[in-house]
Amino acid sequence: MQGQYDNTNKGGGWITTSKKGVQYVNIKVNIDGTEHKLAMFKVDQKKSPKAPDYNIVVSKPKDGFVSNEQIQKTLDPTDNVPF
Repeated sequence: MQGQYDNTNKGGGWITTSKKGVQYVNIKVNIDGTEHKLAMFKVDQKKSPKAPDYNIVVSKPKDGFVSNEQIQKTLDPTDNVPF
């Protein structure tokens, strides 16, 4: 049996189309054990030659959302659960 895959400090991106028909890259990256979600959009009309070709937006977690990483950080395997 192989060990569990360690996704720490790795990520990936998927080309996605929004409900409005805008194509973007949906990105998930794990930084030091915490998963982050980003979206990268192509800039259609650059206002200057030094403007970026893509804009990146960081998604904030929804209220009440608890990630698996957050749960694992709070669990203590040496805890004696009384049930």
